[in-house]
Amino acid sequence: MLYCGIDWSWEQLTLFIIDDKGNPIKDFVINNDLDGFMYALSTIRHLCKEHDIIFAIETSNQRVIDFLISYDYKVYLINSNSMDKFRRRYKTSGVKSDSFDAFVIANVLRTDTSTLNTITADDQLTQELGMVLRDRESLVELKTRLSNQLRDSLRQYFPQALNLFNDISCIVSLQFLEAFPTHCDAQRATKKQIQSVLRENGYYSEKKLREITRVLRKKQFPPRANSIRAKKEFTLFLVSMIKPLIRQIKAYDEMIESLLEKHPDTELFLSLPGVGNNLAGGMISALGDDRSRFDSAKQIQSLGGTAPITKSSGNYRYTQFRFSCNKTLRKTLHQFAFSSITKSLWAKNYYNKKRSEGKTSSHAFRCLANAWVRVIFAVWKNKTVYDENRHLASVSRHMMSQNYVLALT
Repeated sequence: MLYCGIDWSWEQLTLFIIDDKGNPIKDFVINNDLDGFMYALSTIRHLCKEHDIIFAIETSNQRVIDFLISYDYKVYLINSNSMDKFRRRYKTSGVKSDSFDAFVIANVLRTDTSTLNTITADDQLTQELGMVLRDRESLVELKTRLSNQLRDSLRQYFPQALNLFNDISCIVSLQFLEAFPTHCDAQRATKKQIQSVLRENGYYSEKKLREITRVLRKKQFPPRANSIRAKKEFTLFLVSMIKPLIRQIKAYDEMIESLLEKHPDTELFLSLPGVGNNLAGGMISALGDDRSRFDSAKQIQSLGGTAPITKSSGNYRYTQFRFSCNKTLRKTLHQFAFSSITKSLWAKNYYNKKRSEGKTSSHAFRCLANAWVRVIFAVWKNKTVYDENRHLASVSRHMMSQNYVLALT
């Protein structure tokens, strides 16, 4: 068996090949493109006439991975957070180079193969769903940053606008600011002009109109004229940036819905209480369609960061928050736990129980997410939709069996 470590950058890849005893066979650099991949393939085939070869890399998001998998090679994932510790096995000086990192990856692959996860290729539909969800999340994060800037800008010259609508970045609020970007503009506006903006966005009611009028009448220490001029322009710029983001996020929501309609696992995940399209898509893209990828719920709990890390030595025992995990999956599971308490009786009771034990809200939701992972794993692994009544019966039987054992002891 030969082992190949790949150290990657966006422009080049460094490959280091070693044998069963850790002896170097060959190291070389290729361009991160199809010509480079083909050169690497021909070199590897020349070296491996009588040997098998496996690969390892620090990321799962490189085109070379898809290339190698398409030729039936097995590729393993090295956790990038562990690389510093792996380097210290061989050099304590902190020396770092592309060739040395590739060698370290190859050697870790040789000695720790059983502890590493293989990278498997999901079907194109699952991959596309994952990419669309990640891109949508990037747009949502960008919208949040711009909305925070908009809120800060308004505080400095038009704070009354922050109390006109529940969400400063909703489309009707943005349309209002575009029409009346300063307090003076809004005060000078006629009732008919304000009605027009509200009606255009399906937001009109006499009650809302009276509320807006009341808020605009509130007096505040007037800002300087130069601040109004400067911040007005910045506000209008931010509005012009946020409005297309809202449209694009809506377009992504429609894309996600369309992809889910075609995916065979959609019904499974939508059966979970409180799950919408984005949460269902997040679970599908995180777990994939290869049922052999995870052997137990514990692996998903560790990957999603819901399970704590336990440290024990002698009489010492300590648990701590798991920082190293798939942050996207952690967020998906936490959001699901939050939404599930409004739809699932047992989830709400479980959350309340953890809160009564003194846990913070965030900690209680993390515990609930950890419990839900066992259910999610069973739904995914067995391809069976979730049934709340069946789950409640299972929980009841488990509690009764525990009480019976306690009674016997």
